[in-house]
Amino acid sequence: MAQEITIIMLIDIPAAIQQGTLDGNIYMVDNLKTEGSENEATGKLISAVNGTYWATGAQASEQLINWLPYSVSCLSPNLPRFYAQDRLEKTNDRLLGLLRSSSGQNQTMLLQDAVAAAPLTVPALSTVADKQGAPITNELPLMDVRGKFLTVNEVEPVLLKFSSDENGNEAVDISSLSYLAPQIYNITGEAVDKGVIYPAQYGSPAPIKGGWYWCASVNTYMIGTYSYTMHITLYKPEVNGTNVVWTPVNFTYDARIKVTSDVMRNGFTGAGLGMLPIV
Repeated sequence: MAQEITIIMLIDIPAAIQQGTLDGNIYMVDNLKTEGSENEATGKLISAVNGTYWATGAQASEQLINWLPYSVSCLSPNLPRFYAQDRLEKTNDRLLGLLRSSSGQNQTMLLQDAVAAAPLTVPALSTVADKQGAPITNELPLMDVRGKFLTVNEVEPVLLKFSSDENGNEAVDISSLSYLAPQIYNITGEAVDKGVIYPAQYGSPAPIKGGWYWCASVNTYMIGTYSYTMHITLYKPEVNGTNVVWTPVNFTYDARIKVTSDVMRNGFTGAGLGMLPIV
């Protein structure tokens, strides 16, 4: 039976965009520390995989790796993908219900008050652009990391003021903006070229990941340490009037996998599970 290996990637998106690199701005952990993974919670993770094979040397079972990237500065990843849109719809429904319950002069006054307060109450909107700058999504409301809508009048002074520091590097004032989740769009490198891992993007019914995630089967007969390269898209926010456009910025980052012939160990007792393989 295949072992489920999960690699969680936490990315400091504002810092990575500002510095133009993921080095020092990515932290990785997996569920294989008891099996020998090294450098947990750093950008230099080496994920350990127990080789499983028969006494003849034939592979007994492949292992599976799942990669789950998240942003350090974002809403909780446990929230559904459409959390912001759902909140906005409920806000609009409450306002419409209030208008319907009013009549005559009260309704007119309420509508006038709502229009007058529009710059203070209307959430700022954003769109996601492709590499050519063309929008590829409907308008999305902007939120901070606490789940509060950011309003139109907050966009310029609070949201996304890009400037330059004394060295000419781009500085980002993000305040509490919730960034879009990073996306893996390819996995290449030595481990792929040598047939150690076979990565692919898979569909998932889980709304948290937007229906897609990256997974790979591991050829556990290939004992050794191998590198692989993750191709990751981060989204840079840019102000366009009262609208914000999320522009994709692509990065690459190298990680490693270590396939060993060690037997698996019980995570509770530290004892082995018996001799592997069983023949």
